[in-house]
Amino acid sequence: MKVLSVGWNTFHETGKYTCATVEYAGLLSYSMFKRSGIRVFGGVRKITSPVAATVCWPYEFIRDKTGSIFSNREHGEKIEGLTKQLVEIEKRLAQIEKHGVIRVTEEGAAQMRKRKLREDKVFVLKGILEETKALKTKE
Repeated sequence: MKVLSVGWNTFHETGKYTCATVEYAGLLSYSMFKRSGIRVFGGVRKITSPVAATVCWPYEFIRDKTGSIFSNREHGEKIEGLTKQLVEIEKRLAQIEKHGVIRVTEEGAAQMRKRKLREDKVFVLKGILEETKALKTKE
C-alpha cells in the first residue's frame, strides 16, 4: 500500500481511493445480490411454475386449436373442395339465368306419374302382388 504524502495531490489521491472503495463495495454487493437472486429464483420458480401452467392452460389450448385449424392440410383440402362446389353452383346458376327455369305444370306432373309400364314388368309385379296376398292369407 502506498503511503500518502502531505502535498497538493493528497486530496486527489484520497478521492481515487474513495472511488475505488465505493466501486469495490458496489461490485461486492452486486455479486452477493446476483448469487442470492439465483438461489431464490430456483425456489420461487418451483413454487410458481405449477400455478403459471394452470393459469395459462386455457390460453395455450385456444392458441393451439386455432393454430391447428388454420394450418391443417385437411382443412385446406376441405376449403378447396368447397370452393370447387361454389364454382359449380355458380355455373349452374348462370345457366338457369341464361335459359330460365322450366316449370312443371300439374298436368305434366300427372302425366309423368301415369306412365305406362311394359307388359313384362306389369306381369312380374302382378305375380309378386299375388304371392304377397297368398302369404298374408296363410298367416
